[in-house]
Amino acid sequence: MLRAGLKLIQLYRLLVFSGFYYIVFLKILYSITKGTILAYYLVEGAVLQCTNGTKNSKLVVTSQNTVWMSDKLCATVQDCAFLPFGECTNKDSKTCTPECSGWSGGKKDLLISGNAALMDKDEALCTSGGGMISVVNSGQDTL
Repeated sequence: MLRAGLKLIQLYRLLVFSGFYYIVFLKILYSITKGTILAYYLVEGAVLQCTNGTKNSKLVVTSQNTVWMSDKLCATVQDCAFLPFGECTNKDSKTCTPECSGWSGGKKDLLISGNAALMDKDEALCTSGGGMISVVNSGQDTL
């Protein structure tokens, strides 16, 4: 980790923080720290996975319709509308009907319509099949 930190400092000294270079720096910092420092906000269309599902799904934002990021609605901890995760491996019927009672975490110091903003590190428990729902991709456009 020390070596990565030194490389980060060297990179910091080389880059001029404006426009494209700043975005590249943030992406490198995120990859070096493996998300421990930076996190992405979730937006509509974020790709999700369930430990009991056979395929990925997408998040549908229903909690608000006023705050946008990357031309998509920002998600909050109250957004529990998902497309099915394929088949549910934990139910006899195998029919995936994802439901959750809310997400863990959220960015509590950024409220959208009174609810914490949803981050890519947050997780939810599926109350229908018992799987853990986590984020594969925030849904934001990346370079």
